[in-house]
Amino acid sequence: MSQSRSENVVSLDPQRNRLGAVERSQLAARIREQIRKGLTQRLHVMLEQVDDALFARADRAESNQQQATFFDAMREIRLKRPTLEADFAALILKRFDQALNDRRPPPPQAQRNAQDAELSLIETDELEERLAVDAMVTKARRLYAEALYLIGQRLAAMAGTSAPAVDEVAAIGPDVICGAFQEAASALEIDIHTRLLLYKLFDQDVINTLGDFYAGINVILRENGILPTLSSADAGHGQARRPRNARGGAAPNAEVGSGEAIDQGAEREDEIAQALRNFLYGNGVRATASYPAAGPAGGGQGGVGYAPRLPVVEALSRLQVAPAVGQYFVDGGLSLNTEALKRGLIESGTAAGMATVIRPMEDKTIDVVAMLFDFLFEDPDLPGEIKGAVARLQIPVLKAALIDAEFFTRRQHPVRRLLNQMARAAVGWSPEADDPDDGLLPCIQRLVDRVIDEFEDNVQVFSDVLETFEDWLQQSEHRSSVREEEAVGEARQAESRAVAKAAAATAIDETIGEAILPEPAAAFLKGPWSNLLAGIYRLEGAGSPTWDRVLNVASTLVWSLMPKESEAARRQLLETLPALLRALRDGMERLRLPPAGRERLLNCLAVEHTRLARAHRPTPTTPPEVSSETQGVATEAKEDHPTDAHQEELPDAQSFMARKAAQINRMIDEGRFLGSVMPRLTEEGPLDHFYDRAESMGEGTWLDWTDREGRELRIKLSWKSVISGKYFFVNRQGVKVAEMNTHGLAHEIREGRARVIEDASMVDRALLSVLGNLQQGM
Repeated sequence: MSQSRSENVVSLDPQRNRLGAVERSQLAARIREQIRKGLTQRLHVMLEQVDDALFARADRAESNQQQATFFDAMREIRLKRPTLEADFAALILKRFDQALNDRRPPPPQAQRNAQDAELSLIETDELEERLAVDAMVTKARRLYAEALYLIGQRLAAMAGTSAPAVDEVAAIGPDVICGAFQEAASALEIDIHTRLLLYKLFDQDVINTLGDFYAGINVILRENGILPTLSSADAGHGQARRPRNARGGAAPNAEVGSGEAIDQGAEREDEIAQALRNFLYGNGVRATASYPAAGPAGGGQGGVGYAPRLPVVEALSRLQVAPAVGQYFVDGGLSLNTEALKRGLIESGTAAGMATVIRPMEDKTIDVVAMLFDFLFEDPDLPGEIKGAVARLQIPVLKAALIDAEFFTRRQHPVRRLLNQMARAAVGWSPEADDPDDGLLPCIQRLVDRVIDEFEDNVQVFSDVLETFEDWLQQSEHRSSVREEEAVGEARQAESRAVAKAAAATAIDETIGEAILPEPAAAFLKGPWSNLLAGIYRLEGAGSPTWDRVLNVASTLVWSLMPKESEAARRQLLETLPALLRALRDGMERLRLPPAGRERLLNCLAVEHTRLARAHRPTPTTPPEVSSETQGVATEAKEDHPTDAHQEELPDAQSFMARKAAQINRMIDEGRFLGSVMPRLTEEGPLDHFYDRAESMGEGTWLDWTDREGRELRIKLSWKSVISGKYFFVNRQGVKVAEMNTHGLAHEIREGRARVIEDASMVDRALLSVLGNLQQGM
């Protein structure tokens, strides 16, 4: 691999970044302190809000008893607050240490004994709590995916293991933080309503503020030499290729491929760099003796960013701050008038008493930089106001290219990175969505002013400005991500609830099948029991052990109310009833079913089961075997007893449940229940290539869109529903601005009102264009 190519590849080899034992221990201690301070401070802020929140709830209480509950919760939290804070920090640090040393913590719950004959149902309160925690974790994973990817890679390199053996989830990810708070708060003797209020406050004051916390961890790792060149762009490459599992986390070994993508990009970069070298310096020459490349700017590998004072550079420095600099632009516009600039450089040198000669390499560099900026100005993806601000960087960038020849050959050069970051941030910019005081345009204008004022011959200025811009951009994007999550989160949650409700309803309908049930039993299964299944589906999905246990209770209840034509079936019914009734009473208690509803169902079952058991006079025979695999609903009988002659033809409890479970889980896996969830939008249109583009559009894609009122907006596809077909679009501030379906979006593209904005490095695209122009002219 050539030198330039190797410098463009981010090394993910842990051995290249591994620290010694002492250094590693010191760095781990520093990170632990950052974790302890950062998270306990956020928890402290959150707990300061609890009294006010509970007092407000008590003030709105509908009864004295409810009011007393809130006041009791206030006292309980005040009393145990020190322990809560200490336990929260200790649990997170313990998990961090386990992950860093590749020690797997014990599972949160012991595995349930497969031989347990009793059905154990999930507590309704526990289900609500787990759903609340799961929602926080899912949201945080989306908000901080980029930062977590960088942390995961760096922690792996620090530990000397292959990512993601020490990954972001196991170390300090949202799972760990939310799980630690849940476990620490479990000691509080409060009701579910107060507990859910605590989670809401934790979400607002801790989860929503983790952006700076994660950024701080990344800074510590980077400053200590752990993958210092790993950047946001690399996170994007890695995450784009990381398959997601059902819970939204990254699949194992998901980082494979990101290095290959960077490597392929480096090969193309080598072609561009070689062509530009040939044009500027001649074939086979990197730089002339009179104009050496200064090495990587900003104190990177191989150089310090300074260069000898060149006459042309000194002349450019005078023009850079000259009031009449605008005369060197074409017709007062954006593009440099290269001929006028070259004459101005000579005249400036003469006025300063210096003979300024523009040498061939300098002459060509001026032309190439001017062509690069011309490409940016012609690109419709860059808004006009941003072009105007960036245009003022042309002379400083030209100086940087003359001082540091690696501007053209190194993708991670700070000048190129600054231009790329400004262009990337501008993709979603529009005047209507920008803050006039602290928006993107004012920020870029301030930073351009800083470059013009400070840059003479040290390219480090660009690195400092880049760091300032990336910090501002990170904070801005975090604020917009939180707003975006709020804007589309409710729609996403509503769809999640609708899908879960449909899956549960389908499961109950299939369980009942053609059986004719008494009204109280049918109402119980289609109401409270279906709601319980829906909650489990949202939390764990179909086919989980909890789902199967709850579904088996429903199957057993249906089977128990079907006619029993044989003596063996009636015996099995009598043996099954005790466990079934215990499971139903337990379930009704956990579901908080009103006493009247419980009595109505149990009285109905008593009458029906008595009638079915006495349909024929029983004869004294031994009951058949019923497998314990029915998850505790059926009681295991002794083996080797005689059976009824027709027993194999009967739908006994075990075979009925197994058949129903298989049918239901297969239907749900195939998605056959989704047709009843939400009606798809009815707009229709041709199924042409515009429809294909709309249908295949990925989340995160930016569009240049003209709305019905003629306003030109930049909008991002935040989320598209695979159920309803709706596409939700937000602006750069994270505010929802449009909603369409596939046909509607295809129509907008077809009519020219919507245009996809390219997601590629703008400077790299510009250099490709320059290369094409040079090759045509050679």
